[in-house]
Amino acid sequence: MWDVERGATMAGMSKISFKLILILNIIFILSIINAIYPFIRFSSRLANYIFMIITLCIPTVLVFLGFTIKNLYKKILFIILYGIMVLVSGMFLIFTLILIAVSEDVRNVDAIGFSIIEYVQVGESRVIVYRTDGGATTSLGIIVRHEKEILPGILLVRNLYREYPRYEIEFEIKNGILLIDDIEYKLKRNIYY
Repeated sequence: MWDVERGATMAGMSKISFKLILILNIIFILSIINAIYPFIRFSSRLANYIFMIITLCIPTVLVFLGFTIKNLYKKILFIILYGIMVLVSGMFLIFTLILIAVSEDVRNVDAIGFSIIEYVQVGESRVIVYRTDGGATTSLGIIVRHEKEILPGILLVRNLYREYPRYEIEFEIKNGILLIDDIEYKLKRNIYY
């Protein structure tokens, strides 16, 4: 079992700072994983953007928490490490803010370059086909997701199919099985089980 007090002492910081840094790191890592491999999304595009903006600000908070470290060498190392994360997060933060700025209606369900082509209700969940469009220099792609609302405004999401480039897709759903290009995808009642 991890001893928080001993770990905080070894890092040269208070117990509260150590716990906060640990929690923020876990939130940041899980949020980045969720951005790449979605498993939880908000039904509102604006809420997804706001959550991503808050997540991308976590490294900045961690840099400030680095100043609570008592050991000078550990403090410098910590601030440099998270300073690099601030720069990388800052680039993604600027990109996210640009997406919001160029969006005609940020409250719209369809994200820029990510629009719903078709959806089919399957019990309490739904299968949604999205078209991806990165703009003039990229081809169109297709993403098929299985989504279920677990709380008002919060969706449990599983990517079933993704292909780039692809312009159109035909699929069929029979007896809880999604059929795309002769490949079967089992539609689980609670998305993952």
